[in-house]
Amino acid sequence: WEPIINLSQTPEANSEFPVIAGKEILWSEDVSNDYEVYKVNYDTKILAYSQPENLSLTDFHSKYPQALLYQTETGTERYTVWTEEIISDSLYEIRFDRSSTVTSPLAVADLGQTEPSIYTISRDTYAVYTSSPAITVDIGYDSLVYGTFLVDKDKKQNLELRFFQETGAECKYKVFADNVPMGELKVDSGELTIFSKWIPDAVTHDGEIVVRIEKKKGVYVGLDALVMTEYEKPGQGSGGAMTADAEIVSPPLVFSLSQNYPNPFSSQTAIRYSLSVISHTTLKIYNVAGQLVKTLVNEPQEPGYYAVRWNGKNENGNSVASGVYFYRLRAGDFTATKKMIVLR
Repeated sequence: WEPIINLSQTPEANSEFPVIAGKEILWSEDVSNDYEVYKVNYDTKILAYSQPENLSLTDFHSKYPQALLYQTETGTERYTVWTEEIISDSLYEIRFDRSSTVTSPLAVADLGQTEPSIYTISRDTYAVYTSSPAITVDIGYDSLVYGTFLVDKDKKQNLELRFFQETGAECKYKVFADNVPMGELKVDSGELTIFSKWIPDAVTHDGEIVVRIEKKKGVYVGLDALVMTEYEKPGQGSGGAMTADAEIVSPPLVFSLSQNYPNPFSSQTAIRYSLSVISHTTLKIYNVAGQLVKTLVNEPQEPGYYAVRWNGKNENGNSVASGVYFYRLRAGDFTATKKMIVLR
């Protein structure tokens, strides 16, 4: 994770009402005793923020920004609204801006780092190749596994994988989404190779995707990056009032708890869940006798998607025995419990 970055332009004054829409961040900031609405873009390729842009049209208060993205194969549009003061202390209007913007991936994994990405379920090691620019890859001697990606089953998803290897020979890989074959490809030594496919509805119907790459020929699987992008299906959002489009592009956040993966497991497993509102959240592991084994989460959390890893150890740092265990998520009034198996 990156260190925390201060986006505020006036550190000694208030910055309020932050909103995230795809790769764009908006907020309202006190500038010389008048609030202005600012926007920045986050570039996932160079991992950097753009210079803040002031959207306000007057020298009076501008507050309460909201933004939605409508993303199709042909382009992405951003709809932004905010409240703007027109006459000091007496008249406010609603400003609306519609503009084209960059595509915002659902998930981006820059692989080959010292610590596995939050999406990495299984890898054997990593490597750094000192080409120009440098390329880093996750390495799996037999396979690589990533997930669980939580998707909107009413939209369509594109999977892009960027492969690289330097074994001196050709490698061949086979890609799966869940257990559905997505295709095979060959990767020549020293050549960055991109694999891009639409994920079939048969995979996305349950709202979850696990990506697996198997080695068919060669020394190992080498993956530099994974990008999952979500688009509106043709015909969605066309016609009708703006409120119809807004309903389509609202994030599909619900309270949910996914099955851990892998399961059974021996060394570590990933548990993923989502929250629809701010909630004090606990995620705890219990044995079959109902005794607490490990507390993984115990804190207030914002709405969003979360992934937590358990290394199979208890509160004392000792590895637990083989057997059946239960993990329970509590968030506000929501409670869910699932079973998992440890095999030593």
